[in-house]
Amino acid sequence: MPENAQPVFLNYLKGTLALAHNGNITNAEEIRGNLTEQGATFRGTTDSEIIAYRIAMERLSASSIEDAVIGVSKTLKGGYALLSDAAF
Repeated sequence: MPENAQPVFLNYLKGTLALAHNGNITNAEEIRGNLTEQGATFRGTTDSEIIAYRIAMERLSASSIEDAVIGVSKTLKGGYALLSDAAF
């Protein structure tokens, strides 16, 4: 599926986020469900897109992209590595 290709690009209120991820987020379906209830729509089925959405949402109230990533990382369960680039 092309929708699952990385990096994931996401345009949001504060700018654009590109994210690549490797690993397994064991609570990804729970997070996806919460985001869907809040109005998020997903193009693909990857954990990467879920993480990107969470970072974008966290960035709306965080003082920096780094703070947003730190905040989101505290909610992710599992083992993973992230590479991100943001323009804001």
